[in-house]
Amino acid sequence: MRKPLAVIVASAIIANTFLGTSSEAATKPVVNPIPISLPVKSDGVITFANAEANFAQIPEVAWTRTQEVINQNPAVKIPTTIDIGPNTLASKTAISNGLNRLNKLFAGFRHVPSFTGIVYNAKDQLWAQQDAVKVFKKLGIKSSFGRPENIKRQVQAGCEMQGTEAVNCGGGMSWDFRDGKSEAGGSYYGVQSDLVNGTPANYWLDAGKNVGPMTQVNHEGTHNYQVTQFYYTPLGRNQNTSSDIAHAFCPWWFSEGHANAIGISTFMETLPDYLNVRNSNVTNSPGSRTQMPSFTAVSLKTLLTSKQIASPENPNYMLGYSIGMAAVEALSAIGGPQSTLALYTLGAKGEKWDTAFKHVYGISWEEGSTVLSKVLAAEYAAKPMGH
Repeated sequence: MRKPLAVIVASAIIANTFLGTSSEAATKPVVNPIPISLPVKSDGVITFANAEANFAQIPEVAWTRTQEVINQNPAVKIPTTIDIGPNTLASKTAISNGLNRLNKLFAGFRHVPSFTGIVYNAKDQLWAQQDAVKVFKKLGIKSSFGRPENIKRQVQAGCEMQGTEAVNCGGGMSWDFRDGKSEAGGSYYGVQSDLVNGTPANYWLDAGKNVGPMTQVNHEGTHNYQVTQFYYTPLGRNQNTSSDIAHAFCPWWFSEGHANAIGISTFMETLPDYLNVRNSNVTNSPGSRTQMPSFTAVSLKTLLTSKQIASPENPNYMLGYSIGMAAVEALSAIGGPQSTLALYTLGAKGEKWDTAFKHVYGISWEEGSTVLSKVLAAEYAAKPMGH
């Protein structure tokens, strides 16, 4: 039986080329809260000082710290609507539970006022387009994101298309209505229709939710948290959405690495399931187009600090889902999972990446990236990518 991977192939990438004219969302000052003390304490099981030596413990520590925060934090009540296509097998309960766990993790941070998920397989991709029109009308969305041609583009972005027909879907795309002056959150969720020995895999039902693909629910939910931190941050040149600002703030690999690290650790409720899905993602081959590093500490630091674009146009972009995930996981183990969103919150207040990193972790990005590159080199020496 083929083991499916939880690699999310499409995310909150909102291209300026079709979003239309830039517009400000609001004139309110950025007052996003940060519910943790900064800099974070560095006296836990994993620290910047011992992370390289204890690299093998990092996945378990990161997952455990995530569960501790989820268990300690209060529930966050965000009005949530989940629309599932008529031919799509998916558990609304599992989707809602995953989102609730993510919301608890980030309790106290700025969040969207509402969330809508449109869930569809290949047979339902046309239905998804029609449903989106209804949803956006109900929400009063006037964003260019809601234009029919852009709805079609976003829905199909998560699908393998043969001409006008969707063959299989499996990617997600989170929403950003900044140019329409709406704070509403949500995502398109593409559902795989794979067959295993002639039987539908049903990865999105309760029995299959621990296999991996359904972690897309919280992956895209994490993108919503990233983007909404920047809703009141002034747009820069050639920027139309909050997502544009968020991508400009952080290293190119961080957005997808963060969405994978947080999305998987919040969705997976047992350590064995987390490790299984995590290992599949971290070691997944990114494809022949990618310019692979040599996986030495020097080459990995060059990769982490390189000035590449946060877009699939970047040939290395897929490494964000794997190497990026492992890097963010290490930061989560060292500083706790909430520290990762605190970076975005400080960025939304106008801090540059290097400054925000120092404020959150108490060491410079130069020092931090050196440690992370050594951790990654040790991890990939033990479990090489593509094996």
